[in-house]
Amino acid sequence: EIQTFFSDKDKYKKTRHKSASILFGPPGNGKTRIISKILENAEKDNLICLFITSDLYTLSIVENFKKVLQGKNVVFIFEELTERAGDRYSAEELLSFLDGEMSWSNAYIIGTTNYPERLPENVVDRPGRFNHIIKFDNPNKSEREAFLMAKGLKDVELDEAVELSDGLSLDYLVQATVHAEIKGMSVSQYLKEFKKTRDLIKQNFKPMKLGIGLTDD
Repeated sequence: EIQTFFSDKDKYKKTRHKSASILFGPPGNGKTRIISKILENAEKDNLICLFITSDLYTLSIVENFKKVLQGKNVVFIFEELTERAGDRYSAEELLSFLDGEMSWSNAYIIGTTNYPERLPENVVDRPGRFNHIIKFDNPNKSEREAFLMAKGLKDVELDEAVELSDGLSLDYLVQATVHAEIKGMSVSQYLKEFKKTRDLIKQNFKPMKLGIGLTDD
């Protein structure tokens, strides 16, 4: 999508040459991996990738780079958009950056969030603001079954592991298969032990999210 966007620059004659995608859903299902792949291929794809973190207290600072990056293929990456839309000033500045006075031409924006319910609807619900809205959800039953079958599980063990992994992210599934092999136990056994650990965590630790800063969940 990003490669096509920059190669189609000549088609954007009646509108600003910009596009944006938002990737949302529970953590551990591939949002960061997608961004990592973009970064890995940035030099080959002739991209300049800029991370916009919550440490950047105002987006107006980015204006300082506009002249030097003119004509370059720029990708802006906003990890956890809710941190940027947390107050009125920041939200208004974000909207201006997406499609207002502060917006860039010849630029692709990627926003991610694990907490779409915290993102104001007007940030997303406007034609052309985010051209692609992509959900990275926890794998459903058939997806978990396909993944675990590919890892060699079958019959009763497969059925049990599929049920025990309900509600877990893809990362949890990967870790379960890897560490079950390391520990010399079945994936189902590992998932049962893991469930005990998660229950212990939920009973004794405060729900929080740890990112650039610490914020109550």
